[in-house]
Amino acid sequence: MKVTLNQNIKDISRALAHSKAFWCVLLAAGVIFNMALMRLGYVSEDYRCFVGPWISTFRHNGHWLPLAEGVGNYNLAYQYILVLLSYFPSGWSLILVKCFSFMFQLFAGVCCGLIVSVSRGNKPLCVIAATALMAWWPTSVMNSSVWAQCDMIYVSFLMLMLYGLLRQRNVLAMISFGVAFAFKLQALFFAPFLLFLLLRRELKWWQAIFVPVGVYILTLVPAAIIGNSWANMLGIYLKQSTVDWGYFWLYPNFYGIWAHCGLPLPANAWWWTICSTVLIFAVVWYWHNKMPRNMSVLQFMTMAMLLYVCTVYLLPMMHERYQISADVMVLPLMMLAWRKWLLPGLTVVLVSAFCYWCLYMIIQTKSLAYLDVCSYGAPLLLLEVVLIWIITKSETRNHNKRLKN
Repeated sequence: MKVTLNQNIKDISRALAHSKAFWCVLLAAGVIFNMALMRLGYVSEDYRCFVGPWISTFRHNGHWLPLAEGVGNYNLAYQYILVLLSYFPSGWSLILVKCFSFMFQLFAGVCCGLIVSVSRGNKPLCVIAATALMAWWPTSVMNSSVWAQCDMIYVSFLMLMLYGLLRQRNVLAMISFGVAFAFKLQALFFAPFLLFLLLRRELKWWQAIFVPVGVYILTLVPAAIIGNSWANMLGIYLKQSTVDWGYFWLYPNFYGIWAHCGLPLPANAWWWTICSTVLIFAVVWYWHNKMPRNMSVLQFMTMAMLLYVCTVYLLPMMHERYQISADVMVLPLMMLAWRKWLLPGLTVVLVSAFCYWCLYMIIQTKSLAYLDVCSYGAPLLLLEVVLIWIITKSETRNHNKRLKN
């Protein structure tokens, strides 16, 4: 009786997994759920202090005209979006920002589905399933529909980049990377993976440099026409990178463990940044010959995930939202090999959820005591990195066994 029941459950699960109607219903429910969250009207500190006032500045000063000097410290690509939103009534601004981010959350799901379809085929089913799951993905929902952040915009283009690289459409991939970089500097956390591909000669150097830089420059042209100076526009990311957030800010990486143990940290974090960068290059060099020449989709995505989490783990001055790309990459990895990626995937999501909770508590209590609480998440984050490293090692070991056989 028990065997029959288990078999029936497996049959039903398999039927649902291959049913487009089931995933469409789940997607529709996810859209309704996110819309309901938006209607709650939660206002994050970033929106209250920055994004909201920026939209108001555009609305009351001729919309496009403030671009002549720039508004805020976000790059021009996102400022163009805020200009467009400034044409709507002020009461709509918050929900429109959330809706715009949610659209790119769904687009990220589409790109994840395309990635899975390279291995599994059945592109429509993969895309619908991944998009439906992304509509419910916890950290993505928090980021877009609750906090009105713009991270899902650049992350969606990074997923499109990975799809383009898998399909060997390198120029399309690098255009996507350039767009992602135009929205957020954090797109550079994928630079070690691009270096990995360059060392393996799977990506040409001119594609990796000139195409993204060209796209980035093109995004600045409208503001330049309005009157903004090139020095000012090109200096936006430089100004962002010089803000001193300490060694970690609500992301308990290596420096969180160091601080949690009560060990002193040098006053200048830039020396540690240089040392961490060298160490990241060493990780890239170690792995570039370990993976097989013709990587499977699973091996490709595993390598991208490993280098990304190592980068944000080793670099200082990381924020709670800097792991958002890893949160999204977990989805196609779990769809490709859920048994192998279930525990690491849950660990990734739990780390981000814990960091988000600490930020929420800091805002609610107006106390920085939760910075110390966040450091207690350091062992879980270390477990995340170790698990992903072990999985990557197993992928190379399995490949070597197949070669011997």
